[in-house]
Amino acid sequence: APHSGTTAQAESNVVLATRIRQFLRTKFNRGHRHRVATRGRLVDAFDIMASLPPELSQEASLALCRPALDQISYLRSGCMSEDARRRIAMQCDLLTFAAGESFQIEACGEESNRGILFLLLGTAIVQTTLGGSKLLERHSMVWCVGRPLGQDACLLENGHPSLPAAQRIVFLTFSETMFVSRDVVCSALRQCPQAWKASARWRYLLAALRGHNIASDAELPAQDAANP
Repeated sequence: APHSGTTAQAESNVVLATRIRQFLRTKFNRGHRHRVATRGRLVDAFDIMASLPPELSQEASLALCRPALDQISYLRSGCMSEDARRRIAMQCDLLTFAAGESFQIEACGEESNRGILFLLLGTAIVQTTLGGSKLLERHSMVWCVGRPLGQDACLLENGHPSLPAAQRIVFLTFSETMFVSRDVVCSALRQCPQAWKASARWRYLLAALRGHNIASDAELPAQDAANP
C-alpha cells in the first residue's frame, strides 16, 4: 500500500539520521589533534556534512552541539525552540589551539568576535583585565571543560561598563573549543522572545549588576533566577 511505503521510507530516514549522528559524534569526541589553530563551521570540519540533505545536516549539527547548548539556560530546549537551536548549531565555529597559543576577547570588539566559548578538550588560563584606562586590575582563573565562558557577558552591549576591558585565553595544552558569536545569540533571542523572558533577561540583569566581576560566569548560582 502507498501508506506503508511512505512509513517505511520515513523509518529508513530516521535510521539513517541516527547512524549519521552517531558517526559524527564519535568523530567529534575523538578530536582532531592533527589540526592546529584552525577555525571553521561544522560543515568544514566534517566532510560528510556537505553531502547531507539540509534537514539531516541541521539535525546532525544540533546533535553535536546539544551537550554544549544545554549548558546555557537560555539556549536549552525548555527555553529555545528546536528550530532556533538548529540554526545556532549550523553557525557554531570550531576552533583548535596548540599549547601556548592564545585568544583575545575585547569588550568593544566586533559582535562576531564576542560570544560564548565552550572548551571541549584541553585546559587554559583566562586572564581578565578589569577597570578603566587609569586603573587596571587583572586576575586569572583556570578554565576547564564543562564551564562555558561568556554566557552572560555576551548578552551585554559592546562597551557596556560591566564588561571586562579584555580577556586573554592562554591554552596550556592542545585544546578544542566551540564558539557561538554574540550576533548569533542575539538573533536567536529575537526569534524566540520566550527565551529572553524566561532566562536571558535575568542573566543580563545579573551580569550588569555584578559589574566588573562578570569575568567568572562560574561565580553565579547554579540555578537560574527565573527557575529557582
